[in-house]
Amino acid sequence: MPELPARADLTPLRHQAKDALRASGAGDADAAIRLRAVSERPILATAQLVVAREYGFASWSALKAEVERREILESLDVGRLRVLLAGHPELAVQAMRGWCDHRGGVRPLSYVAMMR
Repeated sequence: MPELPARADLTPLRHQAKDALRASGAGDADAAIRLRAVSERPILATAQLVVAREYGFASWSALKAEVERREILESLDVGRLRVLLAGHPELAVQAMRGWCDHRGGVRPLSYVAMMR
């Protein structure tokens, strides 16, 4: 299973999903198998779920939340962090693997406390 890039961005992740969907529609057997492992419906939501699961996330929205959390922490935007954690409090303590210079993992609250 691949790890998210240290500085993950949703744009290339969206492109991966669209590419998988296009490849499946063009007859690429491997792409079709990847999509069918998730659903019989070859639609964008299926391809997004495939990409999310390949990165170890249960859903596309969970993948998006992780990418947003990383962006917020990198930008040191406490206001956006408050909003994110209000909606997803589990993200405050859920370790982030493969992120920035903390490749072994770090908990966001520890990181924020270190930053002050």
